[in-house]
Amino acid sequence: MADEDDVGETSELDLQLTRADPENWESLFNDEAKLVCTLVMLGKCPHSEKVLPHVNEIAKKTEEFPNTSFVLLDADVVPDAAKSLGVLAVPAFFFSLKGQVLDSFAGSNPEKFTAMLKNALHKRNEAMKEEDAKRAAEQAAAAASPDADE
Repeated sequence: MADEDDVGETSELDLQLTRADPENWESLFNDEAKLVCTLVMLGKCPHSEKVLPHVNEIAKKTEEFPNTSFVLLDADVVPDAAKSLGVLAVPAFFFSLKGQVLDSFAGSNPEKFTAMLKNALHKRNEAMKEEDAKRAAEQAAAAASPDADE
């Protein structure tokens, strides 16, 4: 198992991503309200190190990417998570909502990452609007129905 400091140049960055570990991975991945953007990398992989600063800068843009959680998953530290995601190459990106992967890709293309992030955030927002509309309809129906006690 790799030491936490083995995750590339992350110790030199003001890291905005939450590091996944065996104890917190499930709760991070299964967030009920936020889009979860997971960067999967391996220790000193040069391709992962190349894209990490870009992802970190995007993670700082909380106004542009609200309701988004950015997670750094080292496949050496949390191998079961990498396996369950089906990681075949690193770096890999997974965009998920409520534990369901919406989209993913492998590679170190910053422009593709940003485009896919924007698309996944749009999907998240649409899904949450649908849930809100469904909840409002259920509440309206419940308010309109006569009480069982009458």
